[in-house]
Amino acid sequence: MAGFVAVAASAALIVPVGGVVTPAADPCASVSSVFPNYVPDWCGKRVPAGYEEFRTALADYRAAIDEFQQTENDVLQDLGQSCRPDLGKLANPDEVDLIVGRLSISRPLLDRANDARNRMKSALKKAFAGDPQAPAVGVDIDALGTVIEVYGRGIMQVEETAKLWAACNSEQTWQIATDALLGNTIEFVNNGTQSVQIAGAIQMAFQNTQDACKAVRVREHIPANQIKKAGDPKTRSSGGAALTYPKTLDVGKKPKKLPVNVTSPSSGYGTVSVTRGSKGIVATGGWFEPGESGMLMTVPGKTKTGKVTLTFALEGGPSVKAKITLK
Repeated sequence: MAGFVAVAASAALIVPVGGVVTPAADPCASVSSVFPNYVPDWCGKRVPAGYEEFRTALADYRAAIDEFQQTENDVLQDLGQSCRPDLGKLANPDEVDLIVGRLSISRPLLDRANDARNRMKSALKKAFAGDPQAPAVGVDIDALGTVIEVYGRGIMQVEETAKLWAACNSEQTWQIATDALLGNTIEFVNNGTQSVQIAGAIQMAFQNTQDACKAVRVREHIPANQIKKAGDPKTRSSGGAALTYPKTLDVGKKPKKLPVNVTSPSSGYGTVSVTRGSKGIVATGGWFEPGESGMLMTVPGKTKTGKVTLTFALEGGPSVKAKITLK
């Protein structure tokens, strides 16, 4: 019976566990190098045209594929344990039906992934306007369609393999079922690797298409005495997120740096913006890591005096708003 254990162990090693072939949980995780705790993906008066549409579509694709991979991974592992003649356990067809029945939730996940892929295609022109990488990104988006198709065929193949496991009642039938499951697993892992690589390439190209952030300079921390040079420091916080900023800022004909310390309670995509009503003055967006980041945000010259709103918003998390008086 030693052969049983050896083959089963090999299959278990190939099946991805807990995200080996899936991207980081954030589906919309930026690939920016995080130093100190934030690197901007974009800067300007407002978010670039097409940016949010493309970013959220890519994040939705990753989230749907991540959930699909976890579901199918669990099914593959459970099938591999549904019959173990070496341990005296023969197949129970009802148990196998329950295991493979979980694949029914996988198809809608692939539909979600394909919908997100189509949204990426729709947003591509605006998000990559004037960028020579656009055609290559279009090819990569089409390649994600192939990934989804392979996953779809894989569901049907696993359903066929499940019939072999339901009939497993001897060492010979166990070996046949195990060989079939191993083939399913290898294709699953290889396709998952393709998905990660293609989505990563799209993310890199997308980040690179944004102009270098000249409007915001990032620091690890801005000392209170430096903030005080602009105006009396004040801190506002909510849900673990915080902003430290000067209550006032002198503006004039030349651009002025607004010093701000931003504290994020967790990892995620976030934005920091200075607005007057619906009009943007300066803003930035990107991936935050937990902790504090200092920012010198450029308020353009000839900006009107009066009250403006400083906002830090973490997607899926808290937001903090503060008022600053421009003098």
